[in-house]
Amino acid sequence: MRLLALYILVVMACGCAKDAFYPAVYEVQSKSFIDRLLLKQTKTKGRIVGSTLQLLPDSGFLYRTCSNELSGKWSKENDSVILYPVTNEYRSDSMRSAQQSPLPLDPIIFTIMKNRIYRVSSTPGAERYIEILARKRS
Repeated sequence: MRLLALYILVVMACGCAKDAFYPAVYEVQSKSFIDRLLLKQTKTKGRIVGSTLQLLPDSGFLYRTCSNELSGKWSKENDSVILYPVTNEYRSDSMRSAQQSPLPLDPIIFTIMKNRIYRVSSTPGAERYIEILARKRS
């Protein structure tokens, strides 16, 4: 009986120690109750939609927004996923031919919240928006 209890404890400890948020694909999903709470808590005007984030096991990432596709390396620090873009390309052919897409000046930081990650960004007019990505179910 003691061996069985010890075995169960070991299995539970190993299962809980794994980082469950990667590798994974995160995407915008229908607005949920938690999303509405985050909108109020972060005092944001609205949601950013149409983006996906793929975290790869080799610490690479692919982040697609409505207009750009970024790739690079990511790391996890405390309750955050930090993206360090190396490439940034416009998704629209007309934009690609017109100019080179600049890299962000700072890393892109998402906060981890269970099976979701989110970030708050501001426009030049100081309006705040939230981007909430949920882990895609496979």
